[in-house]
Amino acid sequence: MFFVRHGCDVQALHKRVVCKLSTPRAFRSRSQRALILFDSSNSFANRKLQESLSFALTTVVSDGFPFVLSKMWPRKSESPTEESHTLETTRVNGITMRYATCGARDAPLVLLLHGWPESWFSWRHQLRALANAGYHAVAPDMRGYGGTDAPQSHASYTVATLAGDVIGLMHALGYACAFLVGHDWGAWLTWQLALLHPTLFPAIAVLSVPYAGRGRAGLLTLLKQKYGDPEDLAPGVRRRAAYHYQLHNALPQAAEGYDANVRETLYRLYGFLPGCASDPPEETREVMFPDGDDQVVGFWRRLPRPKELPGWLSEADLEYFVREFERTGFHASLNWYRTGNLNWELTPHLETARVQQPTLFLAGGLDMVIRAHGGAARVQEQLATWCAQPPRCVMYAEAGHWIQQERSEEVSAEIVQFLAAQPERAQEAARPAWHPRARL
Repeated sequence: MFFVRHGCDVQALHKRVVCKLSTPRAFRSRSQRALILFDSSNSFANRKLQESLSFALTTVVSDGFPFVLSKMWPRKSESPTEESHTLETTRVNGITMRYATCGARDAPLVLLLHGWPESWFSWRHQLRALANAGYHAVAPDMRGYGGTDAPQSHASYTVATLAGDVIGLMHALGYACAFLVGHDWGAWLTWQLALLHPTLFPAIAVLSVPYAGRGRAGLLTLLKQKYGDPEDLAPGVRRRAAYHYQLHNALPQAAEGYDANVRETLYRLYGFLPGCASDPPEETREVMFPDGDDQVVGFWRRLPRPKELPGWLSEADLEYFVREFERTGFHASLNWYRTGNLNWELTPHLETARVQQPTLFLAGGLDMVIRAHGGAARVQEQLATWCAQPPRCVMYAEAGHWIQQERSEEVSAEIVQFLAAQPERAQEAARPAWHPRARL
């Protein structure tokens, strides 16, 4: 790690960095990175310094050693208030990423990763709770959502690229390590990051989606084997394909129905919980294309319509989500569903890998994801198999899928308690890299 301040001798720094990185015994693993931190007090000088350092390292270090250029955040931060989160943007991994940030910027970092169809706003309760507990809480709009760039090709949404987004954001914020919290697709990515980069994430909290191993084939392949292939061009095969929401969301035309019915889609997805007062769904046939080979019936039409919003979701909250998806559309966010087989092909080395970090798992007992995995008891068995350390599992019997919003106070308290219980070494590792107490 190298610290760079405005007014430093750039030529001397070049020599020191290059000599260090060129030392034969200094760095053996290309998975390591040189973290180069620069003072954020002078943007023009910073830009020139970054350009100069980047040129020097890429042209002089012949073995292509990876490096990161990152700002040093101010050392002094005022205590957060209840409404202190701000929305900011930064360039990471080739895209512009928007994120909500709350808490002192010299505190241990907690990254909150959302799922579908959500945004940073899904973590509004946890942002405040974590900041008030002494953490720097950051909730990005994930790739394809909200104020973050949304490449149209599904090839831009592989596990390697998504992992690069999270690690890039961490580095852009000036950190070398962070605690992870993930929900839905963000939960899946949290599991993957824990397995792929265990030294970067000392502890993880996962909501709603358990880890059950890599699988014997790619996700889309497994689903098509069970439900039929809705993209098979053979006569009659597509018409016989049964409905599954993940296969539906992976279809090229899936976004059309969602885009035309944003409010109704989100109203039903967020609002429906088994047992709530509701009207029956418009579509009850269990095939993917009940009205013809190319006529997709949207997920929302297959769900009952609640009589009213649940108590945890106000009209104003719903309106925020609606505005975001009316502005961006659904296509890019659905690319996360289209890479199941690609991700499987990219991770053969995770065949028998187990999660090594301390793990917290939270879920609702009425969540259809938990039911699909065989229920709460089966999920706990799976986690015990794939986590090297016995995870703490908390199931909220009467809650559904949107657990961090449905049970915001309980979930926030569990996450804070779990993180606070981590050893001092983990807390220090998750501080900004410039911090005198940080350990890299």
